[in-house]
Amino acid sequence: AAVGDVQFRWDAESARDGDTLVTAVATFTIPTMGEYRIVARYVDENRVAQYAAVVVGRTEAQWRRRPLVDWRPVQALEVVGQDYAAGEQVTLRWVSPFPAAQVLVQWGGGYTAPRHVLLPLTQGPNLLNFTLGSECLRGCDAVASVVTPAQTPVALPVPVSQMLDTTLPQHIDLGAVAIPVAVPKRTVPVAVQVPAEVAPGATADIALTLPLEDGAQGEVAVWVVDKALLDLQPNPLPTTLKVQQLPSVHSDLSGQSTYDQLTSAETLRKALNLTR
Repeated sequence: AAVGDVQFRWDAESARDGDTLVTAVATFTIPTMGEYRIVARYVDENRVAQYAAVVVGRTEAQWRRRPLVDWRPVQALEVVGQDYAAGEQVTLRWVSPFPAAQVLVQWGGGYTAPRHVLLPLTQGPNLLNFTLGSECLRGCDAVASVVTPAQTPVALPVPVSQMLDTTLPQHIDLGAVAIPVAVPKRTVPVAVQVPAEVAPGATADIALTLPLEDGAQGEVAVWVVDKALLDLQPNPLPTTLKVQQLPSVHSDLSGQSTYDQLTSAETLRKALNLTR
């Protein structure tokens, strides 16, 4: 870091497929304007280290060339955790720059009607919690929109554009995030009983047992093939579940606002004074 070094330690675990999952999130504040390098170091059980780095922040000269012009968030909306299931509580995370605000979260859609919840926000990190239902059985998207009332003037630590009135009510579209849902594997137990031998031209009875839930209906297809043909050229049964499995559903929810097209009289006055 340009001013001081800040270190965090995460405990990580390996998933079954070998991917590494970070199980903790750290929040820190940039002390002054400047470019900072965030370096991550991961050491596995064999003491093999891997590194990743990202640059955050801007210098004062960069801020003066490109001052703050709107409240669009640098911090993206993110999902905390993975592999949710119906009936569980989902947690989203977002850092709010406003002392007081509200966020409207909508999720679901696709095969069912979407649901929504209105939650309060405080300045700083916020955890947005809601419970999944049948509207997100196979995965869905969540969209969030932030609204704020009129604010008192805020002293910001970076240069601000003359066109940005920080006292006006705001609307910010945080975009969409995919909610990961663990789809349970479902199998259909089928029992088939056939005679040990059937003479050519004879009639054979096949007993098939297929347990279904109350009111459920189903169809069964039966193939009868001469065993001698299968001995010459084996023909395994197709796995129909892969063909019939429904894909994950992603809704087309989105947020729309005209707030960014509004300008206060005070802001217009400042802009006119600058152009004269």
